[in-house]
Amino acid sequence: LSFLKGVVDSEDLPLNVSRELLQKSKVLSIISKRLVRKALDMFNEIAKDEDKFKSFSDNFGKYIKVGVIEDRDNKEALLKLATFASTKMGATTLPQYKERMKDGQKKIYYVSGSSKEAASASPVLEGLKKKGYEVIVAVDQIDEIALQGVGTFDGCDVVDAAKEDADADELSEDEKNAKAEAAKELEDVCAFVKETLGTQVDKVEPSTRLTKSPSALVQPQWGVSPQMQRFMKAQAAAGGADAMMGAMSANLELNPRHPVVLKLKQMVADDKEAAETKDYALLLYDVAAISTGYEVADPAAFAKRVVKLMGDGLEIDDDDDDDDFESDEEKIEFPDEKPAAKQEAPAASQEAPAASGEKAAAKDKKPSAKEEPVVPEVIEPQ
Repeated sequence: LSFLKGVVDSEDLPLNVSRELLQKSKVLSIISKRLVRKALDMFNEIAKDEDKFKSFSDNFGKYIKVGVIEDRDNKEALLKLATFASTKMGATTLPQYKERMKDGQKKIYYVSGSSKEAASASPVLEGLKKKGYEVIVAVDQIDEIALQGVGTFDGCDVVDAAKEDADADELSEDEKNAKAEAAKELEDVCAFVKETLGTQVDKVEPSTRLTKSPSALVQPQWGVSPQMQRFMKAQAAAGGADAMMGAMSANLELNPRHPVVLKLKQMVADDKEAAETKDYALLLYDVAAISTGYEVADPAAFAKRVVKLMGDGLEIDDDDDDDDFESDEEKIEFPDEKPAAKQEAPAASQEAPAASGEKAAAKDKKPSAKEEPVVPEVIEPQ
């Protein structure tokens, strides 16, 4: 509550003031606790007015979330006042979210991202969206830290939707059986991808949450989100320490029904040692990393694989230099202008006889005698 300023008048305060006396004063401890309770009562009163509460949250919402993290005694009361963005609302509190939960939904889900749009478009949410579940979006680092420390709220677990097995309790028996069957069908593919990626991933397995995307990266149970990794990396760099967050790996989940994954399955069956098969697996991993907010470890290699995929069917050799490529414009042979001049020649030849006829007529025509000028006759006066 550092944003609150005020004056407390009390006759019970000691006359002599020092740090030691203030720290050990029971009166000040009681006053401090009562001030917090009074402040919370005031905040709850503000929350009854939607416009006032919106203005209050916009200005002091971060202080409330800091209180959620630091003040364990008033954590539950502060959680009811903390506002977060969500996939369905501009801003919502946890009590409001719980009122909108679908029948059968057992958990409160959240996901972190660089922006609300990026987080809402994450492939890890496809399964939850299909069920109509609302997901809280943690755009700021303080949002994620506050939600991580919640644990449970009003009987519901608050979990990161990007964690492995985040929705395990929500799966039906049919979905569990489908996952087990997919694990058998993609056993060779998962083993090949894990071998190709090495330490970049902890494990590769079929996914039950993906419905549209071919792959996604999810965090292990005790892993750190990509947003938090970047934050911790920046903090370490600012403090002059070595940032090792880039070495943290994640789990790769594959959509067993996606055509891209089925194509990779066929490529592995045909020739898993082929360079094209390995490039395809690496490209699938890079796409999963980008779509879920992770950084691509080698952007140059990723770009090369994309260009190679774009050039399939164009007979482009990867070893060719840029100077060896000729544009379509350079290959076009434009006709010389001389043939056009030859085509005009007949027209000129047709005019030639007419011109020669005129010359002949001019020769036959005799020049007329030169006419002498007429001199006026002068009459002399008599």
